[in-house]
Amino acid sequence: MFEANVQVNKPKAKQNLRRRTMKVTIENGNVIGTAEWKSPGEVDVDVADPEQREWFEDYFSTEDAWLSGPVESAEMTSDRRDSSPEAFAHAAFMLAAYAYKVSGPYDGSS
Repeated sequence: MFEANVQVNKPKAKQNLRRRTMKVTIENGNVIGTAEWKSPGEVDVDVADPEQREWFEDYFSTEDAWLSGPVESAEMTSDRRDSSPEAFAHAAFMLAAYAYKVSGPYDGSS
């Protein structure tokens, strides 16, 4: 009889995500401010105008939905824009649809 003793080490994804930050500069001809992804669900928006700051805070906390998988068996997928560095970067560059220019992303540690 064969017996195997296998241990599975699960990656500490949440710990790694919390240490990695990302920062972008947002412009519309003039620098409006910055947005920095800190951790899942936490994006710091540094924008002087209160109305614009509220718009960007709402924008980055919104959930996106899209079709994924092959065409013949596509599935609906969703993700919050502040859930990961990748989701944040994608959302930041999607600001072009609103006529914003985004510089970065930069590692927020500097």
